[in-house]
Amino acid sequence: MVGGLARAADRLGGAVEKVTGAVCVACLAAMTVVVLVGVFFRYALNDPFMWTEEAARYLQVWMGFLAVSIALRRGKHIRVEVLAPLLRPWLAKVLDILVDGIMAWFMVILLHQGYLLVVNSLSRASTLPLSMVWILSAVPAAAGLSLVQLAVNVIKKLLPAGPARPETDGPAEAGGRQPEPQA
Repeated sequence: MVGGLARAADRLGGAVEKVTGAVCVACLAAMTVVVLVGVFFRYALNDPFMWTEEAARYLQVWMGFLAVSIALRRGKHIRVEVLAPLLRPWLAKVLDILVDGIMAWFMVILLHQGYLLVVNSLSRASTLPLSMVWILSAVPAAAGLSLVQLAVNVIKKLLPAGPARPETDGPAEAGGRQPEPQA
């Protein structure tokens, strides 16, 4: 039961990471196209579009904010690791969970403040026919996704995943030979 919860949480985190990563890739691709179009029209045709720089900036903002949750899932977000190697393993684990809790507290504040920022926004983009609500929504979206990944990380740290289920269609079951051990 406990291992099943850890595996389910890990699957949820993986699904969120895949979807978020796909959106980040789409933002990067769109940003690349927008910048290339802007450069082409500015320098090749000497007739620049005014919206390309702003559109690229907003795509980069979304990509950067969403990538935070991916970094948290992979354990690649910035952290200071001076104290953990000096502590006993169980105490280092407690410290790690405490740091995740502090980050979650920050993400809750960011989610709330980002939400307030979005609902109180009346401004529009300067060159695009777009409400700033769409751009500012990156803040609470990133905070919410980061909270999901932090919760998954804490569940995985607290609950053992248990033994992996044996493969049911591996070489032995499929009638294939087991590999010979190397001498």
